[in-house]
Amino acid sequence: MGVLQLDLMVGEAPRSVSQSFHPALLGPTGAHWLDDPPDLSCTDSTGQHSVDDPLLSCNQQIGGSSPPPAPKQLDSKRLAVGGARTGTMAGVDADVVVVTHLFAPERASLIELLSALSAGQWQAPTVCSGWSVQDVALHMLGDDIDLLSRRRDGAAPADTPSKPADFGELVASLDRLNQTWVEATRRISPRLLCELLAVTGQATEHYLAGLELFAVEESVSWVRPEPVPNWLDVARQYIERWTHQQQICDAVEMPGLKEPAFLAPVLATLVHALPRAFSDVSAAVGTTVEVMIPGEAGGCWVLTHTPRGWELGAGPALAPRARVTLDAETAWRLWTKGIRPAAAQPAVSISGDQAFGLPVLDAVAIIG
Repeated sequence: MGVLQLDLMVGEAPRSVSQSFHPALLGPTGAHWLDDPPDLSCTDSTGQHSVDDPLLSCNQQIGGSSPPPAPKQLDSKRLAVGGARTGTMAGVDADVVVVTHLFAPERASLIELLSALSAGQWQAPTVCSGWSVQDVALHMLGDDIDLLSRRRDGAAPADTPSKPADFGELVASLDRLNQTWVEATRRISPRLLCELLAVTGQATEHYLAGLELFAVEESVSWVRPEPVPNWLDVARQYIERWTHQQQICDAVEMPGLKEPAFLAPVLATLVHALPRAFSDVSAAVGTTVEVMIPGEAGGCWVLTHTPRGWELGAGPALAPRARVTLDAETAWRLWTKGIRPAAAQPAVSISGDQAFGLPVLDAVAIIG
Protein backbone atom coordinates (compact mmCIF):
# COMPACT_ATOMS: atom_id res chain seq x y z
CA MET A 1 0.00 0.00 0.00
CA GLY A 2 1.54 3.33 -1.07
CA VAL A 3 1.05 6.67 0.64
CA LEU A 4 1.24 10.05 -1.08
CA GLN A 5 1.91 12.89 1.37
CA LEU A 6 1.02 16.39 0.20
CA ASP A 7 1.72 19.60 2.08
CA LEU A 8 -0.78 22.14 0.80
CA MET A 9 -1.20 25.75 1.85
CA VAL A 10 -4.66 26.61 3.08
CA GLY A 11 -4.81 30.23 4.18
CA GLU A 12 -1.72 30.86 6.34
CA ALA A 13 -0.97 27.38 7.61
CA PRO A 14 0.28 24.35 5.70
CA ARG A 15 -2.14 21.47 5.61
CA SER A 16 -0.93 17.90 5.20
CA VAL A 17 -3.01 15.51 3.20
CA SER A 18 -2.32 11.78 2.97
CA GLN A 19 -3.77 9.60 0.25
CA SER A 20 -3.51 5.85 0.58
CA PHE A 21 -3.92 3.67 -2.46
CA HIS A 22 -3.19 0.23 -3.76
CA PRO A 23 -0.08 0.02 -5.98
CA ALA A 24 -1.99 -1.39 -8.92
CA LEU A 25 -0.32 0.64 -11.65
CA LEU A 26 -1.40 1.76 -15.06
CA GLY A 27 -1.28 1.03 -18.77
CA PRO A 28 -0.72 1.39 -22.58
CA THR A 29 -1.35 3.74 -25.54
CA GLY A 30 -4.04 5.92 -26.96
CA ALA A 31 -3.85 9.18 -28.85
CA HIS A 32 -4.19 12.94 -28.45
CA TRP A 33 -7.61 13.48 -26.86
CA LEU A 34 -9.28 16.87 -27.24
CA ASP A 35 -12.29 18.25 -25.41
CA ASP A 36 -15.45 19.45 -27.08
CA PRO A 37 -15.81 23.23 -27.34
CA PRO A 38 -17.58 24.84 -24.39
CA ASP A 39 -21.28 25.55 -24.67
CA LEU A 40 -21.72 28.52 -22.36
CA SER A 41 -25.50 28.41 -22.77
CA CYS A 42 -25.68 25.21 -20.70
CA THR A 43 -26.47 25.24 -17.01
CA ASP A 44 -25.45 22.07 -15.25
CA SER A 45 -27.85 19.99 -13.20
CA THR A 46 -26.30 20.86 -9.87
CA GLY A 47 -28.27 24.08 -10.21
CA GLN A 48 -25.42 26.15 -8.82
CA HIS A 49 -21.76 26.88 -9.29
CA SER A 50 -20.49 26.55 -5.76
CA VAL A 51 -16.77 26.64 -5.06
CA ASP A 52 -16.13 23.21 -3.59
CA ASP A 53 -13.38 22.42 -1.12
CA PRO A 54 -11.42 19.65 -2.91
CA LEU A 55 -9.57 18.78 0.30
CA LEU A 56 -12.51 17.66 2.38
CA SER A 57 -12.19 14.00 1.42
CA CYS A 58 -8.52 13.85 0.52
CA ASN A 59 -7.75 11.36 3.28
CA GLN A 60 -10.24 8.76 2.07
CA GLN A 61 -9.01 5.25 1.37
CA ILE A 62 -8.80 4.65 -2.36
CA GLY A 63 -8.85 1.07 -3.63
CA GLY A 64 -6.66 0.00 -6.53
CA SER A 65 -8.06 -2.93 -8.47
CA SER A 66 -11.26 -2.99 -6.41
CA PRO A 67 -12.85 0.45 -6.79
CA PRO A 68 -15.70 1.54 -4.54
CA PRO A 69 -19.18 0.46 -5.65
CA ALA A 70 -21.16 2.46 -8.17
CA PRO A 71 -23.32 5.16 -6.61
CA LYS A 72 -27.01 4.38 -6.13
CA GLN A 73 -28.90 7.16 -7.86
CA LEU A 74 -32.44 7.27 -9.19
CA ASP A 75 -34.16 4.34 -7.52
CA SER A 76 -36.26 3.80 -10.63
CA LYS A 77 -33.14 2.91 -12.59
CA ARG A 78 -30.80 -0.01 -11.90
CA LEU A 79 -27.29 1.31 -12.48
CA ALA A 80 -23.87 -0.31 -12.40
CA VAL A 81 -20.50 -0.21 -14.10
CA GLY A 82 -21.17 -1.44 -17.60
CA GLY A 83 -24.74 -0.47 -16.97
CA ALA A 84 -28.22 -1.91 -16.99
CA ARG A 85 -30.71 -1.90 -19.81
CA THR A 86 -32.81 1.24 -19.50
CA GLY A 87 -34.30 1.66 -22.95
CA THR A 88 -34.00 4.90 -24.88
CA MET A 89 -32.64 7.85 -22.92
CA ALA A 90 -32.69 11.06 -24.94
CA GLY A 91 -32.04 9.09 -28.11
CA VAL A 92 -29.25 6.98 -26.62
CA ASP A 93 -30.47 3.39 -26.62
CA ALA A 94 -27.80 1.33 -24.88
CA ASP A 95 -26.43 0.43 -21.48
CA VAL A 96 -25.99 3.20 -18.94
CA VAL A 97 -22.36 3.53 -17.85
CA VAL A 98 -21.82 4.88 -14.33
CA VAL A 99 -18.21 5.78 -13.55
CA THR A 100 -18.22 8.49 -10.87
CA HIS A 101 -16.73 6.07 -8.32
CA LEU A 102 -13.73 5.39 -10.60
CA PHE A 103 -12.29 8.92 -10.75
CA ALA A 104 -10.61 8.71 -7.33
CA PRO A 105 -8.74 5.41 -7.84
CA GLU A 106 -7.80 6.41 -11.39
CA ARG A 107 -6.28 9.68 -10.17
CA ALA A 108 -4.54 8.04 -7.21
CA SER A 109 -2.89 5.55 -9.55
CA LEU A 110 -1.82 8.35 -11.89
CA ILE A 111 -0.19 10.30 -9.06
CA GLU A 112 1.54 7.18 -7.77
CA LEU A 113 2.96 6.55 -11.22
CA LEU A 114 4.07 10.14 -11.83
CA SER A 115 5.62 10.45 -8.37
CA ALA A 116 7.94 7.51 -9.09
CA LEU A 117 9.24 8.75 -12.47
CA SER A 118 12.85 9.76 -13.04
CA ALA A 119 13.75 13.07 -14.69
CA GLY A 120 14.37 11.23 -17.94
CA GLN A 121 11.01 9.47 -17.83
CA TRP A 122 9.18 12.77 -17.39
CA GLN A 123 10.65 13.83 -20.73
CA ALA A 124 9.96 10.54 -22.55
CA PRO A 125 8.04 11.01 -25.82
CA THR A 126 4.44 9.79 -25.98
CA VAL A 127 2.08 8.78 -28.77
CA CYS A 128 0.85 12.40 -28.75
CA SER A 129 3.06 13.99 -31.38
CA GLY A 130 5.52 16.47 -29.87
CA TRP A 131 4.36 15.85 -26.30
CA SER A 132 6.37 14.31 -23.49
CA VAL A 133 5.03 12.48 -20.44
CA GLN A 134 5.06 15.79 -18.58
CA ASP A 135 3.15 17.48 -21.40
CA VAL A 136 0.37 14.85 -21.29
CA ALA A 137 0.14 15.25 -17.50
CA LEU A 138 -0.06 19.03 -17.93
CA HIS A 139 -2.85 18.52 -20.46
CA MET A 140 -4.73 16.40 -17.90
CA LEU A 141 -4.38 19.22 -15.39
CA GLY A 142 -5.74 21.61 -18.01
CA ASP A 143 -8.73 19.33 -18.61
CA ASP A 144 -9.60 19.44 -14.91
CA ILE A 145 -9.17 23.21 -14.68
CA ASP A 146 -11.26 23.83 -17.79
CA LEU A 147 -14.07 21.59 -16.58
CA LEU A 148 -14.17 23.15 -13.11
CA SER A 149 -13.82 26.75 -14.27
CA ARG A 150 -16.20 26.60 -17.20
CA ARG A 151 -18.88 24.23 -15.97
CA ARG A 152 -18.74 24.23 -12.17
CA ASP A 153 -17.97 27.93 -11.73
CA GLY A 154 -19.60 29.29 -14.90
CA ALA A 155 -16.51 31.21 -16.04
CA ALA A 156 -16.18 32.24 -19.68
CA PRO A 157 -12.48 32.26 -20.66
CA ALA A 158 -11.36 35.07 -22.94
CA ASP A 159 -9.99 32.53 -25.44
CA THR A 160 -13.20 30.48 -25.66
CA PRO A 161 -13.44 29.46 -29.32
CA SER A 162 -16.44 30.56 -31.35
CA LYS A 163 -18.75 27.87 -32.67
CA PRO A 164 -16.74 26.06 -35.39
CA ALA A 165 -18.01 26.06 -38.95
CA ASP A 166 -17.16 22.39 -39.43
CA PHE A 167 -15.39 19.44 -37.81
CA GLY A 168 -12.00 20.39 -39.28
CA GLU A 169 -12.21 23.88 -37.79
CA LEU A 170 -13.18 22.38 -34.42
CA VAL A 171 -10.10 20.14 -34.40
CA ALA A 172 -7.75 22.96 -35.42
CA SER A 173 -9.15 25.34 -32.82
CA LEU A 174 -8.87 22.87 -29.95
CA ASP A 175 -5.39 21.80 -31.05
CA ARG A 176 -4.27 25.42 -30.75
CA LEU A 177 -5.84 25.83 -27.30
CA ASN A 178 -4.30 22.62 -25.98
CA GLN A 179 -0.85 23.41 -27.34
CA THR A 180 -0.97 26.94 -25.90
CA TRP A 181 -1.83 25.55 -22.44
CA VAL A 182 0.95 22.97 -22.48
CA GLU A 183 3.58 25.48 -23.62
CA ALA A 184 2.49 27.99 -20.98
CA THR A 185 2.65 25.47 -18.10
CA ARG A 186 5.91 23.65 -18.85
CA ARG A 187 7.65 25.58 -16.05
CA ILE A 188 5.54 23.71 -13.47
CA SER A 189 7.77 21.24 -11.64
CA PRO A 190 6.89 17.52 -11.52
CA ARG A 191 6.32 17.70 -7.76
CA LEU A 192 3.99 20.68 -8.03
CA LEU A 193 2.20 19.09 -10.96
CA CYS A 194 1.44 16.00 -8.87
CA GLU A 195 0.16 18.18 -6.02
CA LEU A 196 -2.08 20.15 -8.37
CA LEU A 197 -3.41 16.99 -10.01
CA ALA A 198 -4.38 15.68 -6.56
CA VAL A 199 -6.37 18.83 -5.80
CA THR A 200 -8.08 19.20 -9.19
CA GLY A 201 -8.78 15.46 -9.28
CA GLN A 202 -10.71 15.61 -6.01
CA ALA A 203 -12.64 18.67 -7.13
CA THR A 204 -13.47 17.12 -10.51
CA GLU A 205 -14.70 13.92 -8.87
CA HIS A 206 -16.89 15.90 -6.46
CA TYR A 207 -18.39 18.06 -9.21
CA LEU A 208 -19.18 15.19 -11.58
CA ALA A 209 -20.68 13.09 -8.78
CA GLY A 210 -23.19 15.89 -8.13
CA LEU A 211 -24.65 15.92 -11.64
CA GLU A 212 -28.07 14.42 -12.38
CA LEU A 213 -27.15 11.42 -14.53
CA PHE A 214 -30.10 11.63 -16.92
CA ALA A 215 -30.24 15.40 -17.38
CA VAL A 216 -29.34 16.36 -20.97
CA GLU A 217 -26.81 19.19 -20.87
CA GLU A 218 -23.52 18.69 -22.78
CA SER A 219 -22.66 17.38 -26.23
CA VAL A 220 -20.08 14.72 -27.05
CA SER A 221 -19.11 15.46 -30.63
CA TRP A 222 -17.92 11.97 -31.52
CA VAL A 223 -21.35 10.62 -30.50
CA ARG A 224 -23.59 13.27 -32.07
CA PRO A 225 -23.85 17.07 -32.27
CA GLU A 226 -26.89 17.27 -29.98
CA PRO A 227 -26.56 17.17 -26.16
CA VAL A 228 -26.47 13.76 -24.49
CA PRO A 229 -27.42 12.56 -20.99
CA ASN A 230 -24.90 13.48 -18.32
CA TRP A 231 -23.98 9.85 -17.66
CA LEU A 232 -22.50 9.63 -21.15
CA ASP A 233 -20.64 12.93 -20.82
CA VAL A 234 -19.24 11.87 -17.42
CA ALA A 235 -18.18 8.53 -18.91
CA ARG A 236 -16.43 10.47 -21.68
CA GLN A 237 -14.55 12.44 -19.02
CA TYR A 238 -13.45 9.16 -17.40
CA ILE A 239 -12.22 7.50 -20.58
CA GLU A 240 -10.29 10.63 -21.52
CA ARG A 241 -8.37 10.51 -18.24
CA TRP A 242 -7.95 6.73 -18.45
CA THR A 243 -6.60 6.97 -22.01
CA HIS A 244 -4.13 9.73 -21.17
CA GLN A 245 -2.85 7.60 -18.32
CA GLN A 246 -2.32 4.72 -20.74
CA GLN A 247 -0.36 7.03 -23.04
CA ILE A 248 1.96 7.92 -20.17
CA CYS A 249 2.39 4.29 -19.19
CA ASP A 250 3.27 3.23 -22.71
CA ALA A 251 5.93 5.92 -22.80
CA VAL A 252 7.61 4.62 -19.62
CA GLU A 253 6.87 0.92 -20.26
CA MET A 254 4.55 0.43 -17.30
CA PRO A 255 1.46 -1.79 -17.03
CA GLY A 256 -1.99 -0.27 -16.90
CA LEU A 257 -5.40 -0.17 -15.27
CA LYS A 258 -6.69 -3.11 -17.28
CA GLU A 259 -8.75 -4.80 -14.57
CA PRO A 260 -12.36 -5.28 -15.79
CA ALA A 261 -13.68 -2.77 -13.24
CA PHE A 262 -11.66 -0.04 -14.98
CA LEU A 263 -11.61 -1.27 -18.59
CA ALA A 264 -15.23 -2.43 -18.96
CA PRO A 265 -16.71 1.09 -18.68
CA VAL A 266 -14.08 2.36 -21.13
CA LEU A 267 -15.25 -0.12 -23.76
CA ALA A 268 -18.93 0.40 -22.92
CA THR A 269 -18.45 4.12 -23.57
CA LEU A 270 -16.28 3.86 -26.68
CA VAL A 271 -18.94 1.81 -28.50
CA HIS A 272 -21.10 4.93 -28.57
CA ALA A 273 -18.86 6.10 -31.42
CA LEU A 274 -20.15 3.26 -33.63
CA PRO A 275 -23.42 4.84 -34.91
CA ARG A 276 -21.47 7.81 -36.27
CA ALA A 277 -19.10 5.42 -38.10
CA PHE A 278 -22.14 3.86 -39.80
CA SER A 279 -23.80 7.17 -40.73
CA ASP A 280 -23.08 6.75 -44.46
CA VAL A 281 -24.07 3.06 -44.58
CA SER A 282 -27.42 2.60 -46.32
CA ALA A 283 -29.64 -0.26 -45.19
CA ALA A 284 -33.24 -1.28 -44.82
CA VAL A 285 -34.94 -0.37 -41.57
CA GLY A 286 -34.39 -3.18 -39.08
CA THR A 287 -30.97 -4.19 -40.41
CA THR A 288 -28.60 -5.05 -37.57
CA VAL A 289 -24.86 -5.42 -37.01
CA GLU A 290 -23.53 -7.19 -33.92
CA VAL A 291 -20.27 -6.17 -32.22
CA MET A 292 -18.73 -8.55 -29.70
CA ILE A 293 -15.75 -7.97 -27.39
CA PRO A 294 -15.04 -11.22 -25.53
CA GLY A 295 -13.72 -11.37 -21.97
CA GLU A 296 -14.65 -10.02 -18.56
CA ALA A 297 -14.25 -6.40 -19.64
CA GLY A 298 -16.09 -6.85 -22.91
CA GLY A 299 -19.71 -7.14 -23.96
CA CYS A 300 -22.07 -7.49 -26.88
CA TRP A 301 -23.77 -4.60 -28.65
CA VAL A 302 -26.05 -4.29 -31.65
CA LEU A 303 -26.39 -1.51 -34.19
CA THR A 304 -29.89 -1.23 -35.64
CA HIS A 305 -30.88 0.86 -38.64
CA THR A 306 -34.02 2.82 -37.78
CA PRO A 307 -35.92 5.62 -39.56
CA ARG A 308 -33.72 7.99 -37.52
CA GLY A 309 -30.46 6.33 -38.58
CA TRP A 310 -28.20 3.80 -36.86
CA GLU A 311 -28.77 3.36 -33.13
CA LEU A 312 -26.78 1.46 -30.52
CA GLY A 313 -28.33 -1.03 -28.14
CA ALA A 314 -27.45 -4.02 -26.02
CA GLY A 315 -26.87 -7.27 -27.91
CA PRO A 316 -26.99 -9.92 -29.06
CA ALA A 317 -28.75 -9.62 -32.42
CA LEU A 318 -30.94 -12.47 -33.70
CA ALA A 319 -29.97 -12.37 -37.38
CA PRO A 320 -27.40 -9.62 -37.96
CA ARG A 321 -26.20 -8.63 -41.41
CA ALA A 322 -22.68 -8.91 -40.01
CA ARG A 323 -21.03 -10.04 -36.78
CA VAL A 324 -17.82 -8.32 -35.72
CA THR A 325 -15.57 -9.71 -33.00
CA LEU A 326 -12.45 -7.99 -31.64
CA ASP A 327 -10.48 -8.26 -28.40
CA ALA A 328 -10.57 -5.56 -25.74
CA GLU A 329 -6.99 -4.38 -26.30
CA THR A 330 -7.53 -3.94 -30.03
CA ALA A 331 -10.89 -2.23 -29.47
CA TRP A 332 -9.78 0.56 -27.15
CA ARG A 333 -6.58 1.25 -29.08
CA LEU A 334 -8.40 1.27 -32.42
CA TRP A 335 -11.21 3.57 -31.32
CA THR A 336 -8.78 6.08 -29.73
CA LYS A 337 -6.43 6.10 -32.76
CA GLY A 338 -3.74 4.20 -30.89
CA ILE A 339 -3.53 1.87 -33.88
CA ARG A 340 -4.68 2.34 -37.47
CA PRO A 341 -7.54 0.30 -38.95
CA ALA A 342 -5.14 -1.54 -41.27
CA ALA A 343 -3.03 -2.63 -38.30
CA ALA A 344 -6.10 -3.70 -36.33
CA GLN A 345 -7.81 -5.63 -39.12
CA PRO A 346 -5.93 -8.94 -38.63
CA ALA A 347 -7.26 -9.03 -35.04
CA VAL A 348 -10.85 -8.34 -36.13
CA SER A 349 -13.17 -11.16 -37.23
CA ILE A 350 -16.10 -10.28 -39.52
CA SER A 351 -18.71 -12.86 -40.47
CA GLY A 352 -21.54 -12.11 -42.86
CA ASP A 353 -21.56 -9.07 -45.11
CA GLN A 354 -18.08 -7.50 -44.95
CA ALA A 355 -19.43 -4.13 -46.08
CA PHE A 356 -21.51 -3.97 -42.91
CA GLY A 357 -18.65 -5.06 -40.65
CA LEU A 358 -15.79 -2.90 -41.87
CA PRO A 359 -17.21 0.46 -40.62
CA VAL A 360 -16.54 -0.78 -37.06
CA LEU A 361 -12.84 -0.21 -37.83
CA ASP A 362 -13.53 3.44 -38.70
CA ALA A 363 -15.14 4.41 -35.37
CA VAL A 364 -13.22 7.03 -33.40
CA ALA A 365 -14.03 8.28 -29.90
CA ILE A 366 -11.61 11.17 -30.17
CA ILE A 367 -11.31 14.58 -31.78
CA GLY A 368 -8.12 15.21 -33.76
